[in-house]
Amino acid sequence: MKTFLKLMLLMIVAVPNLFGDGFIIIPDPPRPHPGPGWRDPFPLEVKYHDVKVTIDGLVAKTKIDQMFYNPLDHRLEGQYIFPIPEGAVITGFKMYVSGKEYKAELLDAEQARKLYQEIVAKSKDPALLEYTGRNIYTLKIFPIEPRSERKVEIEYVQNLDYDNGIVKYLYPLNTEKFSSKPLDKVSVKTEIKSKNRILNIYSPTHETRSERKDDHNFTASYEEKGVKPDKDYLLFINTTQKGSVADLMVWKSDEDQEFFLLTFAPDDKEFVTEYVPKDVVFVLDVSGSMAGEKLQAAQDALVYCINRLKDQDNFQIIKFGTQAEKLFTSFRKADAETKKLAETKVRKFESVGGTNIEEALKLALGEKLTDGRPYYVVFITDGKPTIGERDEAKLAEKLDKDLIKGKKVFTFGVGYDINIHLLDKIAMKTGGIRNYSPPNSEVEVIISSFFGKIESPVLTDVVITASLGLTLKMTYPSEKVDIYKGSVATFTGLLEGNGTITLSGIRNGKKFTFDVPVSSKDEGEHQFIPVIWAMRRTGHLLDLLRLNGESKELKDEIIMLSKKYGLITPYTAFLILEDEQITNNQRPPLSPNLKDADGFQDISPTVFKGDFENLQTKEGMGGTTASEQVRDYAGADQLNHRDVEKKNTDPGKNNNGSQVSIQDAGGRAFYKNSGYWVDSYIEYQKNKGLQQINFGSDEYFKLAFKDKSIAQILALGRNVRFMYEGEIIEIIN
Repeated sequence: MKTFLKLMLLMIVAVPNLFGDGFIIIPDPPRPHPGPGWRDPFPLEVKYHDVKVTIDGLVAKTKIDQMFYNPLDHRLEGQYIFPIPEGAVITGFKMYVSGKEYKAELLDAEQARKLYQEIVAKSKDPALLEYTGRNIYTLKIFPIEPRSERKVEIEYVQNLDYDNGIVKYLYPLNTEKFSSKPLDKVSVKTEIKSKNRILNIYSPTHETRSERKDDHNFTASYEEKGVKPDKDYLLFINTTQKGSVADLMVWKSDEDQEFFLLTFAPDDKEFVTEYVPKDVVFVLDVSGSMAGEKLQAAQDALVYCINRLKDQDNFQIIKFGTQAEKLFTSFRKADAETKKLAETKVRKFESVGGTNIEEALKLALGEKLTDGRPYYVVFITDGKPTIGERDEAKLAEKLDKDLIKGKKVFTFGVGYDINIHLLDKIAMKTGGIRNYSPPNSEVEVIISSFFGKIESPVLTDVVITASLGLTLKMTYPSEKVDIYKGSVATFTGLLEGNGTITLSGIRNGKKFTFDVPVSSKDEGEHQFIPVIWAMRRTGHLLDLLRLNGESKELKDEIIMLSKKYGLITPYTAFLILEDEQITNNQRPPLSPNLKDADGFQDISPTVFKGDFENLQTKEGMGGTTASEQVRDYAGADQLNHRDVEKKNTDPGKNNNGSQVSIQDAGGRAFYKNSGYWVDSYIEYQKNKGLQQINFGSDEYFKLAFKDKSIAQILALGRNVRFMYEGEIIEIIN
């Protein structure tokens, strides 16, 4: 089968009671025989795949609409196979051929296992290993005429798992790897209803849009076009009867590292009675370069933000050009009269002079801090410092701990003639967020949208700590964060031992804590956690390297994380290619070698050079884009972030148009090297023995059915090399 096969088995062995989707196998070659080399059991295309889900409490009804297409000039005889969730009830099954409805038969788990083993052995395709040991529906389909379509409609009902307020639903989209071409469209649309109050919904696997109808009704939708889905669609629904919900997920790797992902969903009703007053300083660049559309858009945004303040809030406005100037002598109450006065003065701002960022920062951070009140600085500029201190390192040094204590600076860079590294350093050092916009009216939309988010902090200075024998390591975010109304806080890291994770934050000067016990650890369900952690750590390291200069230790760790977890960023890809092609660094023949991976052989380091240099540059469109990409990596909470980066390797396609082949299985990355899928873990093991096992042998199937994570790995292909129980296992065809 084609090398596009992706990570297998998650819906069967990882979440055994939440899966269900069908595919068509062509177990025998069509007649007339296409040729001696033909043995692809999956020649059909899936034109579209639409899923509609209705979740009412803990009951989910799933409706599937699939269209298969035979692109060949041969008539085919197919076998439709549909694994069903344990305890699920099929309520509808329709497949029509020339007006005739076809009936399916149910095979029990043991019959299904035998059927799959026969098909795997016959077709020489290991992808089907993921479905062994499950009840399935099956029916034979004949004929599937050349250039014809077959539509399948299925409905089933199932009970969902519920744990500490979290409802989990999973749909196995990765079965569409069996399509011979990318799907025209794939979608999952979910209507959610609960007697409990729904706090929010969250998908770590796919970019999902959500809409709240009311406290008990939500909708979620995911849709893509021209893709071959390679991950199962996983949806978490946070509900509550008594308050906020913390969902802890843990994944234990084969190296006995335990990764966690903690999602905290605050209950709005828990905080609705108290508004959190805040102090806000708006800083606006009015230098000559801001003239025209940029200043008009910034003024509109500033007026919008001012009018969103409440009477309990205090605010200050600072304009700066050649000099920085306060609008008020000190913080002013945001009452109607003061806001009207501020709007009138802001509208009269004119652009003139240079850019004195040093003086503007000094004034912005010089207001008195009031304990228990968030202190935000909204800093808007379109330029580089031209007056006062101009050196970014020295400017950043002036932000000493006493000056910035309790104060967050949110930077907004307008246009591309800005010192990106300086703005990033200011935001990072103060715990704020960096933002960029093109030199047009979009600045108004970006600033207004951002302020609308931060105007209602639920908790500030949020951190997580461990107690009672539990240790946390390399947690991200590593700094204190704020949680805003309607948002979710996500923490990831490594843990050791058992005990309690305590999430704490400040609200109106009072400390709020939420304890999450860590005892039982699920090792099978959450394989995506190490990748999300690796993305966040890589983003953190990239920022350190990008803003503080080259470091061999940081560079080596970035490369290691990139290889081990399949992270392809322009920076790491360039470094890896430079390391392996220029220095001719040779690795043991059994180890994965990225430069030899399918799709990399003909690529020179210059392919990634432009993006690499963008990470080093301090100004320009490329620099702002690079900053935003690293920011997204450092705050990643979805696998989708990495998928976007993988797509960025498109410019490096070789003459055959194939992409770099990197797959996930068993919580680790695999590289396609010279026809073999090679485990990234091998490189970090020394002096290990090698055991060869023939594909399709009794020993092969015994291994596949013995360990669920190994079954995922074996499902990658017929030639696989991986670590298992301290030994290198090599499957040979």
